[in-house]
Amino acid sequence: MLEIKRLSLDDARLLIRGATKRANAIKVPMVIAVVDESGHLIAFERMDGG
Repeated sequence: MLEIKRLSLDDARLLIRGATKRANAIKVPMVIAVVDESGHLIAFERMDGG
């Protein structure tokens, strides 16, 4: 049987932290979304100015 592994909310938050760190390093405010394999939102963050 096919097993599908999904990102947890903690995993999604970790990805957002990494993206935010990079956005701050390049001084570009961003809007960051993490979605599942079907495109459903898991986590979302909008940086000030993004």
